[in-house]
Amino acid sequence: FYQAEKKVLEYDHCKIGKWLIDMWNLPPDLNESITYHHFPERAKNNQEDAAVIALADIFTRSKMIGSSGDFRIPKISREIREYTDLKINDIEPLMYEFAQEFQKAEDFIELL
Repeated sequence: FYQAEKKVLEYDHCKIGKWLIDMWNLPPDLNESITYHHFPERAKNNQEDAAVIALADIFTRSKMIGSSGDFRIPKISREIREYTDLKINDIEPLMYEFAQEFQKAEDFIELL
């Protein structure tokens, strides 16, 4: 879908995120983190933040939260694991915790 965005629209959601950050005068550090969340290793200064956003993207995709137009779940790359200091054995418990926290958020929203 990432390649389709670029081919059809001539830009992708990372560029849109960069544009929104600029328009909303958000901190510049967010710019690199969001722009490179699919490729944290390309970020010059904020690889860790970009990797955390990449990890959040992978977790939300794995739970079918939202839709980007494709249903592919990216692998947690070696770079993401290195930048976040995430060990292979940490992934399953972290995914479980994510699912629990997401359920709490859904329950809270239903109360509103």
